[in-house]
Amino acid sequence: MIPPTSTALAQADRHLAMAERFARIGSWTLDLRRPQPIAGSAEFAALLGLAPQASLTLGELAGRFAPDCRDRADGLLLQCCRQGIGFDEELQLDTPSGRQRVRLACQAVLNRRGQVTGLQG
Repeated sequence: MIPPTSTALAQADRHLAMAERFARIGSWTLDLRRPQPIAGSAEFAALLGLAPQASLTLGELAGRFAPDCRDRADGLLLQCCRQGIGFDEELQLDTPSGRQRVRLACQAVLNRRGQVTGLQG
C-alpha cells in the first residue's frame, strides 16, 4: 500500500472536521502517561464553548458538567482511567451559551499489557 501524501492527509482532516461540525460531534484524546491537556478537535472545543485550540485538563472537563451531573461524570471518567471501563452517557453540560444535553462517550487506550495509558472519546 502506498502511504498517503500530506495533501491527502490534510484533505482527510478537513473532511473529518466538516463531518464533526455538521453532526455536532467532537473528538478528543488524553495521554495519561504524561501530564498534558486533552487534545480535542475544533468541534469538541466549540461544543464546550471554547476557542478551537484551547487546552483543557480532565478535571476541567469534568468541572464543565452541570452540578447535578458532575459526580456522575467524575465517576465515569475515573472508572475509565483506573479500570479501563468505557461508557456512553447523556449528561448536562454548562457552556457560555447555557446548559446543553450532550452525549459523552469514552474508551480506554490500553498498552500491550492491558494497562490504561490514555482515554479517547
